[in-house]
Amino acid sequence: MIKIDIFIQELIFIILLITFNLFGEFNYKVYGQTDDFLKYRADVLSSEVINGQTVRKLIGNVVLNQKNYILKSDLGTFFQEENRFIFEGSVEFDDGVKKLISNKVVYDNNEKTFYFDKGIKLIKGKNILTADKGIYYNGEKRAYFEGNVKFIDSVQTFTCGKAEFFEESEKIIAYDNLIFNNFNENITIMGGKGNYFGKEDFIEVSEKPVMVLKEENTEMTITGEKLEFFNKTSKVIASKNVEILRDNLKARCNIAEYIMKNGEERIILKEDPIIFQDGSDIRGKQIELFLKDKNIYKLNVIEDAVATMTADTLDYENELKGKNIYIFLKENKIEKMIAERNAESVYYLFENGESQGANTVSGERITLYFTGEDIERVIVEGGGEGIFYPSHIVNELKK
Repeated sequence: MIKIDIFIQELIFIILLITFNLFGEFNYKVYGQTDDFLKYRADVLSSEVINGQTVRKLIGNVVLNQKNYILKSDLGTFFQEENRFIFEGSVEFDDGVKKLISNKVVYDNNEKTFYFDKGIKLIKGKNILTADKGIYYNGEKRAYFEGNVKFIDSVQTFTCGKAEFFEESEKIIAYDNLIFNNFNENITIMGGKGNYFGKEDFIEVSEKPVMVLKEENTEMTITGEKLEFFNKTSKVIASKNVEILRDNLKARCNIAEYIMKNGEERIILKEDPIIFQDGSDIRGKQIELFLKDKNIYKLNVIEDAVATMTADTLDYENELKGKNIYIFLKENKIEKMIAERNAESVYYLFENGESQGANTVSGERITLYFTGEDIERVIVEGGGEGIFYPSHIVNELKK
């Protein structure tokens, strides 16, 4: 039994060291010290020669333990000449902190590779990774999982068809229909490929990524060429050809940041941002949207700000310009717009659907008040000037 003792001792240390390292560091002493002896038991211990190869087995209620580590299975088999081990039937490795569960584990000691062919479940605290099968390459400190791959921690999950795990960097590359969910922020991100960085606790998704923010009665979607979610700071960054859709609002830009903090949310649009909503379009060098209880209540349009709004069914457009424009909303409807610094506005007057003319005004600050989609009142401050154009002149200009 000396040979089987030696091989089992080697196997336990290698399996525990490598497998448990998928979820963190594993501290151990070199085998051979007096307090590191191995204990094992089974209903039946056997050894036989099959086709010229020595096969040693532990059969029924197999238990191997050394110090704080324990291995359990229904059957353990060692193929001596091949230098290969197989544990089958309710295989469980446990050190009291980390646990591996599988129905079958094969270890090739020549290639230093583990094969999990009948399901795998890795557990550390609240972190759980499961898959239909997997391979662990000891020399490269890399694991490959395939089939219904799922990672779960206390606040988020992701699922995919295939995944690679890199032990030293704690990075996971996920392929094939990636779906990421964060429960705290009620966010879902989908895409063809993703990278999860465990140390930094963030994920980036590429290949047609889509983020869906589910709300009580609606949802907001963000698309782009790449999406990144930073869990520690509750921030999403979308880049390149970004598009945002939410009810009657549509936005486009090249970079968008979605920040969630203290119950409030903020969306920052950069690089050629534009927003369309209810016949209005809003442009500037940067646009910030503020949300509370999932509703947009304010927009800040920064630098070279322009807002145009449909005046009526005759294709007239009211316009407001300024260095910055601040827009206030209630129940997704514009209540007030404020333009500051070199502010200008053109707005049309109607009564009973008939044109009554148009006003152009300028000043340091212009405030437009709305009732529904109509301008109700205009206030010009700081060197205000204006010109009124009668309806017949406006009509001629429109021809």
